[in-house]
Amino acid sequence: MLKFLNRVNRKVRTCTLLLFVLAFVVSCGPPYDGDVIVEIENEFFNSSNEPIAGLAVEYQVSRSYGTDDSFSFVTDENGAIRFSIFNPRGDFRIYTTSFLENSRTFTMAKLKPDRLNSQRFYVLAFDEVVYFELRFSSSNFQRSISNIELSGIGNYAINRDDPEVFNLELKKNQTITISYTVFDSYDNSSETFSIVREIGTNDISETLQF
Repeated sequence: MLKFLNRVNRKVRTCTLLLFVLAFVVSCGPPYDGDVIVEIENEFFNSSNEPIAGLAVEYQVSRSYGTDDSFSFVTDENGAIRFSIFNPRGDFRIYTTSFLENSRTFTMAKLKPDRLNSQRFYVLAFDEVVYFELRFSSSNFQRSISNIELSGIGNYAINRDDPEVFNLELKKNQTITISYTVFDSYDNSSETFSIVREIGTNDISETLQF
């Protein structure tokens, strides 16, 4: 069954770019950059850090009006999905329905083309998860957060209303490291910092000054 799904998956990948070309031509105000093609390679793991084969994954690219674009794939034996599309201008979201019969949503919003590639996601059951709201605050308007990286089992998404609020969905009882880069527009400099946090069984909210 898995081999059959993988064959179907390969055929779907072959047709995906052609479908995006068609959508770009016939749509008014398409949510893609027609000059930039990006390679998507995502991997999906369970809470034990094991790849999930045969996982149905739905991708959606948001439009400013009308119905969002939607297309689906199935992970291979390594828990991976690979395909090519025009660079999305809108929010790029992932929906999964796991073998745990839980639905999970991940958001890839406002990311550069090279950040769309090689991203790892964890499909976690509801009772495995705690939530961590991480807010960045600065009195200097010339400083902003240009990048954030999570080392640990979990997922994060940029807050759509506030680019300096990050909502993390994390596995309980683990140690995580968060690295973040501060950009200063005054002299075009960047500096990266790291914090380590112990994650228990309760939700967390924290504000970091930068």
